[in-house]
Amino acid sequence: MATPEATPNIANAASSPESDSQPAAAAAASEPAAEAEAKPKPAAVEHRPDAAPAPKPKPIRPRPSQRQNPAPGVAAAPAAADGSHEANTPAATGAFGSESLPPGVRSLPGAFARAIPPATGADPIWQTLPTGTQRPFILAVEVDAEGHIASAKILDAHDGGEIPTQFEHLRQRVIALLGGGLFALQNRGAAGRDLFRITITLSDRAVKEESEPAELVERGFEPPRGNAPGRAYFTLASGRHFEAKVEVLGSPARPKRP
Repeated sequence: MATPEATPNIANAASSPESDSQPAAAAAASEPAAEAEAKPKPAAVEHRPDAAPAPKPKPIRPRPSQRQNPAPGVAAAPAAADGSHEANTPAATGAFGSESLPPGVRSLPGAFARAIPPATGADPIWQTLPTGTQRPFILAVEVDAEGHIASAKILDAHDGGEIPTQFEHLRQRVIALLGGGLFALQNRGAAGRDLFRITITLSDRAVKEESEPAELVERGFEPPRGNAPGRAYFTLASGRHFEAKVEVLGSPARPKRP
């Protein structure tokens, strides 16, 4: 039989906060530990040093271009007679007859024949003249000691007739185109004159309907070589064909000074 004093103790024990809080605290403390044990641990990651980066390629520095200076005394290649440049062609460099000549000096006979087509092709007078071969005329071209053209003159005809206008046109235009170049005579001399006998033949060919009548559709030349005459020619879209035979008579003998 319980005593009265024991009854309160049992009640107090049942209602004591300490007895309730201790199991609750123990349970609360054990929950995080359980959760920590339940969660899987992350696998350890092995940190390896990154592989060494590939070396950057060294920048390639362009080599400075070496400027090649022309050999002393060598002149630049002159422009073609019509102003265009055609590299590595005798017509562009003026090499016709330049063998055994100083650099920059051209043979006068070759340069003269070369200049006829571009100089005379734009002259409308050749479309107004009748076809056929015209009488020859002689043009005397004088070169000074430096190689420049000093004068150019059409010699008077033996029959005393007047010099045709087209011949004078050719003389003016060709000499103007040759300009201040340096030339050597046929005999390689630096001073004196060459005589050119020029025979012009005009004819008509097929008309180029798609082009302007005065347009130059063909031209060319062959320099005189030795005793062989040269030729110069051009054809217009109108069909007019011009051809000149160029003969070099050489320099006439001059009286010697006493």
